[in-house]
Amino acid sequence: NVGPHFETWNAGILGPVTLSGLNDGKRDISHQQWTYQVGV
Repeated sequence: NVGPHFETWNAGILGPVTLSGLNDGKRDISHQQWTYQVGV
């Protein structure tokens, strides 16, 4: 988690996110607000 370009790289989920297996088919949740929690 260190390096000269670490803070300029994209991190986390970069692609489209869909939920499948629901009764109403696939649901695209890519544009929802995401939060990340990091613990030690």
